[in-house]
Amino acid sequence: MSKLIKITILILVVLSVTFSTLFYFDLWPFSKRQTSLTSEKNTSENVVDSEITSEAIDSSSSSPSSEVSSPCVILDDEYCSQGELVYDDGQLIGLGFILPERSKIYAPFKGLYEGGEETLVEINNRHYPTFDLMDVTKDDWGQQDIQTFFFAIGSHKLAIEEGEEAKIEKGQLFASAGSLIIMNSFGESLGDYNLILTFRDVNIKTGEWSDNPELLKEFFNYID
Repeated sequence: MSKLIKITILILVVLSVTFSTLFYFDLWPFSKRQTSLTSEKNTSENVVDSEITSEAIDSSSSSPSSEVSSPCVILDDEYCSQGELVYDDGQLIGLGFILPERSKIYAPFKGLYEGGEETLVEINNRHYPTFDLMDVTKDDWGQQDIQTFFFAIGSHKLAIEEGEEAKIEKGQLFASAGSLIIMNSFGESLGDYNLILTFRDVNIKTGEWSDNPELLKEFFNYID
C-alpha cells in the first residue's frame, strides 16, 4: 500500500470520527436542537419585550393627566366643576351654581370682611345681594390704588360674626349657600342659580368698578 493511500485513509478516519462526535453530542451547526433552542430564546425575548411594553403602556395610562384641574378652593370639590357663566342683559355677572342649601363657600384668598350686612353689588346698573371679601394677600394692600374683591352673590349665611370686621385665611369657611334663587334689582331671576361667584376690582381714587374675569378663570380653569 502506497504512502498516499495510507494518508488518505487516515484523513477519512479522522473526519468520520469528528462527524460522529458532532452528531452524537448534537453539536452539528444545522441540527434541529440548535434551531429549537434559538427559536425558544427568541420567543422568550419577545414575551419579555411584550410584557415590558404592556407594563409601560399600563403605567402610562394610569398616570395622572397633566390637564387635571387643580383642587377647588372656594367650593367643595364635588360642586366645583358645575359652574356656568351667567349673563344679565348681555353683561357677565359671574359663575353660577345650583347648590344644596348650606353648601360651604370658602375664602379664595386671605381677606378682610369689613363687617357689613348683606349688601347690593352694582353691575351694569343692576344690583344683586351679596357678601364680599377684600383681598389683603399683599403686605401693602391698604396702599394700592386697585383693590380686588370676592363676591358671593345670593342670600347666604355668613360663617363668621356678622357685623364685625374680621380677617380670614385662604380656605377658611366664609359662608353657606342659601336656597333662594338670585334676582336682580328689577325682580328678574337669573335662571335657577342660588349662588353666583365673581371677582371685581375697584379703583380707590376714582371709585370705578370693573370685572376681573381672569381671576375667576384662575380658580375655575374650565371657563372658556
